[in-house]
Amino acid sequence: MVLLSTAEAAPVTYQQVVELVLRDVETTLGPSARDEAAAFVRLERRLGNVRDDHPEAIVDTLQTYIHDCFIDPTWPSCPLHHTHPLWFGKEDSWWCVMDDVSIAPLGGLAAPRDEAS
Repeated sequence: MVLLSTAEAAPVTYQQVVELVLRDVETTLGPSARDEAAAFVRLERRLGNVRDDHPEAIVDTLQTYIHDCFIDPTWPSCPLHHTHPLWFGKEDSWWCVMDDVSIAPLGGLAAPRDEAS
């Protein structure tokens, strides 16, 4: 996972990963979903379910929470197919596994387009 460090860059912290994934939640699901996601992340931290040496794990944990609680069972939805979620990890990006392509870096998801327009 590139997120943790490179020779030129400082390691990415847990808080930086949280800020990026919450940006994606707000952009794609709105401010109330961001508030709920932030509360979940705080709870995970209080419960000790956080690994500072593997900060990107919170992305997977939060995505599972969003799916399991039916906030959005396909979050973040693939903008190419609209039938499955993107998955995070490869090259620190959200990926469409059907086409094996990177869609956006963490924190860089675009707002969903209105299909009616």
